[in-house]
Amino acid sequence: MAAGITPTIATRSAYPEVVRAMVANGVGYALFNVRPRSDQSLDGRKLVSIRLAGQHRPMTIGIATLRALTRSKLIEAFCGHCRARISRAYIPGMVAPAMTERSRINK
Repeated sequence: MAAGITPTIATRSAYPEVVRAMVANGVGYALFNVRPRSDQSLDGRKLVSIRLAGQHRPMTIGIATLRALTRSKLIEAFCGHCRARISRAYIPGMVAPAMTERSRINK
C-alpha cells in the first residue's frame, strides 16, 4: 500500500497449503507474512520465496485472555509452552525472522 501498488486478487483461500499448491503449479503468486520451512507444496512441487524489499512490520504473535477470568492450569501450561518454544530465533514450522535475516546477511 505504501508503494501505491494494488495487486489483482483472482482468488482467496483460508488454507495456506491450497495457495502454496496453486502457486507451485503455476497458477499465480502469493504474498504471505510468514515463511514456512518447506520449499515444497504438499504435492511435492518446488516453491521459491522472495523477500520483499524495504522495511516491513514483523508479525506479532500473542495470546489473548480475559483479565476477569482465572487462568486454568491447562491455559498456564499452554502459555508456558509457547514462551519456551516461540522466539525470534525459532517459530515452529516456519523460518523465523531472525533466521531469515541471518541467511540474508550471510549471502
